[in-house]
Amino acid sequence: MSQPPNMKSAGPFDAPQRAAALDLSLSFIVQAPAGSGKTELLTQRFLKLLAQVDRPERLLAITFTRKATAEMRARILRRLRQAAADELPASEHERVAIELARAALQRDQQKGWNLLQNPGRLRVLTIDGLCAQFLARDAKLGGLGSGLAVQELAEPLFREAIECLFQELASVPEDSKNDSRDHSRDDSRDDSRDGAESWTEARHALSRVLYLVDGDAQSLRDLLVDKLQARDQWVYRIGMESGSLAAVIAERQEIELKNFYQALGFSSYQGAARLMAELSNSVTENCPPSQFAAIYQASAANLHQQVHQAFLFCRVLLRKSDLKPMAPVSLNRKIFKGLPNHLDKQLKDLKNQLAEWSGDAVASAAMQRMGKAPPLELGQDTQSLQQDIVLVLKHALARLRVLFHDKSECDFHYMTELALESLGEEDNPGSLLLAEDARIEHILMDEFQDT
Repeated sequence: MSQPPNMKSAGPFDAPQRAAALDLSLSFIVQAPAGSGKTELLTQRFLKLLAQVDRPERLLAITFTRKATAEMRARILRRLRQAAADELPASEHERVAIELARAALQRDQQKGWNLLQNPGRLRVLTIDGLCAQFLARDAKLGGLGSGLAVQELAEPLFREAIECLFQELASVPEDSKNDSRDHSRDDSRDDSRDGAESWTEARHALSRVLYLVDGDAQSLRDLLVDKLQARDQWVYRIGMESGSLAAVIAERQEIELKNFYQALGFSSYQGAARLMAELSNSVTENCPPSQFAAIYQASAANLHQQVHQAFLFCRVLLRKSDLKPMAPVSLNRKIFKGLPNHLDKQLKDLKNQLAEWSGDAVASAAMQRMGKAPPLELGQDTQSLQQDIVLVLKHALARLRVLFHDKSECDFHYMTELALESLGEEDNPGSLLLAEDARIEHILMDEFQDT
């Protein structure tokens, strides 16, 4: 099999590259700036393939948004209509497209497709539309996706699921696990006992994770909601061994810290952190500034210390009620209790920096995000903590699925999860995967960087 060429082309001198990308014996990656005609080239390849296949359903074109899908379908149909009307091309690329469309129409007539009357046979879909088609063909799992309205903004569902989970775990009797172990082990009690043990273990795990965030239940709720929104990044990793999980979490933290530095400006953050350390070293009571002063280092030794420092830094500057940046005027001696007068200039400088970040939506959001997520250092000595986190996440996922069906609403990720379950695994493919593998011959994807 030939290695797909990496095509970097744009401008009036790229005709050879465009012609090469229409070679149906090869696969291609086309990279070019916005507005250079990548979608038109994909349309031309689709038209050329239409002249070769025995059914239009053999072709699958995927793009990112419903609007882009409609535009691509309209492009294909416009070229077919131009060819049917024998329109004269106004430019070279239109001439190529209309010639390809004429060949496609000849194939259409030979096979009796009637594409201009039946445009629904053109499989131009979003990823979510493709998932919906998969589920519609799956007799086993298809029913799970039927009747679910996909919500683009599903955060209220995540919050309700976490709230339900907290309430359910709080209602588990403390002695349910002990009671279940007092009964003799007979077949009639196995299922109920296993369920009681699972819920009690989850309750204890939630308590220990809550202790990790200093009993701040709202911060933990926010963190779990955030993780449910991004569950496609970790849902298939929660069963991995502890060492691998620690590596994944470290990688995630490194990305979060990098984004935080970029949003606030690394030098601005460093300067503000030095100011806060100087102010915090002078406080006379145990409060958020004193906690920051205890961990502050001019150059933190490792990733966990850097994340912890940024976390405590933000907790000083965020309101407790909603974890939004406080008004600069609120950054006063009530925050830095016992502050000596000679540090007034440093306090003013920190206020000015806070005012700058508060007026920047990106910086404010980054501070909120860092202030919501407690820093986790997961190594070999914290394996039990990892197990607690994984157990809480598993129960959160289960509760979210139940809520989706109770509400008859879900997010895009859930439709994708169902579709992947329907397809099966590489080593154990489902009947749907085998059917689609035999059905689809060519896949074209537009706006790949977005997917």
